[in-house]
Amino acid sequence: MTAPTRTPYALVSGALFIVLVLIALFASGGLRTHGGDLVVVVWMAATLRMLTLWNVALCGAIVLAIAFAVEAGQAIGLTARLGLPDNAATRLTLGHSFDPLDLIMYVCGAAAAVALDTAYLKGRSS
Repeated sequence: MTAPTRTPYALVSGALFIVLVLIALFASGGLRTHGGDLVVVVWMAATLRMLTLWNVALCGAIVLAIAFAVEAGQAIGLTARLGLPDNAATRLTLGHSFDPLDLIMYVCGAAAAVALDTAYLKGRSS
């Protein structure tokens, strides 16, 4: 099977980025925290697939590892250790508080990204 075209990944990445911005600007509570965690992992996977020729499983694993690393940074207070606890950009990208539920949302997001991507690839091969 040939490598899939990158255009669908670019479209999904762009659309999900807009969703993430809207969540950051307008959502609150669980949608902002946990919904954003799920969506950001799917966005990262789509972006990685757009930028590389890596397979679906590898991209899912890399994105999940990055998400877990960010959450580990939150658990040890990385932003405070870096002297950036009040920096808005750092808080937005690295977060600020550990939540075990985030790990579950990351796994759900990675699973959704891999499942949707696999379904897309199956649809293209038939």
